[in-house]
Amino acid sequence: MTAGGSGPCYRLTTDDGTQYALYSGDGITLVKGDRIKINTKPALVRISCGPGRFVEIVAVEPVR
Repeated sequence: MTAGGSGPCYRLTTDDGTQYALYSGDGITLVKGDRIKINTKPALVRISCGPGRFVEIVAVEPVR
Protein backbone atom coordinates (compact mmCIF):
# COMPACT_ATOMS: atom_id res chain seq x y z
CA MET A 1 0.00 0.00 0.00
CA THR A 2 1.38 3.41 -0.91
CA ALA A 3 1.60 6.55 1.19
CA GLY A 4 0.87 8.59 -1.96
CA GLY A 5 2.59 11.60 -3.45
CA SER A 6 4.03 13.01 -6.64
CA GLY A 7 7.67 12.18 -5.95
CA PRO A 8 10.47 11.92 -6.38
CA CYS A 9 10.25 9.92 -3.13
CA TYR A 10 7.49 7.49 -2.18
CA ARG A 11 6.75 5.11 0.69
CA LEU A 12 5.39 1.62 0.24
CA THR A 13 4.46 -1.07 2.73
CA THR A 14 4.09 -4.57 1.33
CA ASP A 15 1.42 -7.06 2.41
CA ASP A 16 3.99 -8.73 4.68
CA GLY A 17 4.83 -5.41 6.41
CA THR A 18 8.16 -4.66 4.68
CA GLN A 19 8.71 -0.93 4.25
CA TYR A 20 10.33 0.60 1.17
CA ALA A 21 11.63 4.09 0.51
CA LEU A 22 11.21 4.42 -3.25
CA TYR A 23 12.71 6.90 -5.70
CA SER A 24 11.60 7.79 -9.23
CA GLY A 25 12.66 10.74 -11.36
CA ASP A 26 9.82 10.04 -13.81
CA GLY A 27 7.24 12.27 -12.10
CA ILE A 28 4.68 9.58 -11.39
CA THR A 29 1.82 10.31 -8.99
CA LEU A 30 0.60 7.68 -6.56
CA VAL A 31 -2.60 7.98 -4.54
CA LYS A 32 -2.53 7.12 -0.83
CA GLY A 33 -3.75 3.56 -0.37
CA ASP A 34 -3.15 2.49 -3.97
CA ARG A 35 -2.20 -1.15 -4.32
CA ILE A 36 0.57 -1.42 -6.89
CA LYS A 37 3.08 -3.87 -8.29
CA ILE A 38 6.54 -2.41 -8.82
CA ASN A 39 9.79 -3.46 -10.40
CA THR A 40 12.84 -1.94 -8.76
CA LYS A 41 16.60 -1.73 -9.00
CA PRO A 42 19.24 -0.57 -6.52
CA ALA A 43 19.05 3.22 -6.19
CA LEU A 44 22.06 5.08 -7.55
CA VAL A 45 20.96 8.57 -6.48
CA ARG A 46 22.27 9.97 -3.23
CA ILE A 47 19.21 11.39 -1.52
CA SER A 48 17.24 10.34 1.53
CA CYS A 49 13.72 9.11 0.85
CA GLY A 50 12.99 8.21 4.46
CA PRO A 51 12.89 4.94 6.37
CA GLY A 52 12.75 1.57 4.69
CA ARG A 53 14.72 -0.26 2.03
CA PHE A 54 15.85 2.36 -0.51
CA VAL A 55 15.36 1.33 -4.15
CA GLU A 56 14.59 3.01 -7.48
CA ILE A 57 11.32 2.38 -9.31
CA VAL A 58 11.71 0.86 -12.78
CA ALA A 59 8.00 0.21 -13.53
CA VAL A 60 4.65 0.55 -11.76
CA GLU A 61 1.35 -1.11 -12.49
CA PRO A 62 -1.90 -0.99 -10.51
CA VAL A 63 -3.21 -4.11 -8.77
CA ARG A 64 -6.96 -4.55 -9.00
